[in-house]
Amino acid sequence: MRRCRKPPEKRLSGSAAAPICLYSLQGEDKMTDKFIAGFCAALFAASAGFSFAQAFEEPSGTILDIGGKVTILREDKWDEAEKFAPVYEKSFVKTDDAAFAEIMFDDETAVRFEENTEAEILSSGGALEVSLKSGRVTSSVVPQDEAVFFVSSPLAIIGVRGTEFTVTHNGKETTAAVYKGKVEVENRGKLPKRIKVASGNQSFVYEGFQPSEPVGLGPEYIKYRKKVLDKFVKRTIKNRKNKEKILLKRMNLRQNEKKAIIEEIKGRKINPEKRGRP
Repeated sequence: MRRCRKPPEKRLSGSAAAPICLYSLQGEDKMTDKFIAGFCAALFAASAGFSFAQAFEEPSGTILDIGGKVTILREDKWDEAEKFAPVYEKSFVKTDDAAFAEIMFDDETAVRFEENTEAEILSSGGALEVSLKSGRVTSSVVPQDEAVFFVSSPLAIIGVRGTEFTVTHNGKETTAAVYKGKVEVENRGKLPKRIKVASGNQSFVYEGFQPSEPVGLGPEYIKYRKKVLDKFVKRTIKNRKNKEKILLKRMNLRQNEKKAIIEEIKGRKINPEKRGRP
């Protein structure tokens, strides 16, 4: 005779609640014993499923340079960024005061996250997207026939085919500044309008308004171009040439990450429960 009951939910450190099977056996054969034990093990493994997914999910890019405090949110866990570490879709990047991070994605698009920036890495229909919540990101995109990269904010969506540009969002305003090539800027809302912004120009989007007509780069972006952008582009060109070496270093870090996660899962134990009475 077997009687099963569902125990109170018990949370394991660093994981979702693990299902626990309680059962009593009387005169059951060994085959049934093995089946029940296997079933319980399968339920436990399922409770740690996110960890397995985390270990074997394919990366979208690689962190190539960091300064100051930079953290990455993945699977509800914040970790400090490190060089050559992989980044994944649906990860958040956060930089503190006087901090920055540079990421090169596997399609060779490079993005620099400036200080006090929060952004999410997304992908839709094969196109990469950086969803900017606040702060500033600068991108260098390899030329393509179609738009393959987007930067979005709560106010606007910027699509590019190949260019160097900066997007800044401060809550009330989104600015797209273009240094090379051109971008398409479209406001969110009931009356969206899409405009093209060419090299040497910028456009503003305010809440409830369509994008402004392009105007020449302001002093802030001219200074930024000389002080930050030019060096960033030079590093990016060099990194693209060394892509294979970069991916190899990332692979080594991933192997260590997988081992750590698997060891963590192996180390999880379910406290033995008293068998119920028949």
